[in-house]
Amino acid sequence: MLSFYLISNNTDHIFGVAKVDKRFSGRLHSHAEDERYVLLQGEGIVEIGGLQHKMRPGDEAYIEGGLNHAFISTGPEPAILMFEFEQGPLEDKKK
Repeated sequence: MLSFYLISNNTDHIFGVAKVDKRFSGRLHSHAEDERYVLLQGEGIVEIGGLQHKMRPGDEAYIEGGLNHAFISTGPEPAILMFEFEQGPLEDKKK
């Protein structure tokens, strides 16, 4: 199961937290906005544009708008992700 908690939603910024139950896979999707994930708890794999990357707490993933992506919780506990969208590109904020 996947649960979303919206923290901020104004005209230029969306920020929230997602809880991904253990061993759950989100559906592959895309959208126009750039997105950033920060894994707070658990373990997982983020798929971005057909490539998979392991994530552990503290890891960050940058997803360019238009790329198919999904998160898969792989650990024994639920994964907690922070997510961020902005109307403009996040390019200047990439690490």
